[in-house]
Parts: sequence; C-alpha cells; structure tokens
Amino acid sequence: MPFEVGNTMFHVVNVYTKAAQYEPLSAESKFRLQKTGGQILSMLQH
Repeated sequence: MPFEVGNTMFHVVNVYTKAAQYEPLSAESKFRLQKTGGQILSMLQH
C-alpha cells in the first residue's frame, strides 16, 4: 500500500480513506477506517 506524502491533517485523512480500499480487509475494517477518516475531517472543518 503506498504512503501518502505530506505533512498536513488532510494527508492523514487520505491515508485512512486509501487504506479502506485495501481488498483483503473485512467490510467492518473498511467501515472503521472510513469512519475514522471522516471523524478526523470533521474536526478539521471547525
């Protein structure tokens, strides 16, 4: 899985959403990664 290059919180969010696309993961794991990325993003918008 490639790394996300950068040093901002948006790069952190991208890591979570990209990781959720990793095929061997279960649906639950993918959901948790997407949810975590969304929670981080929502904190950044405030």
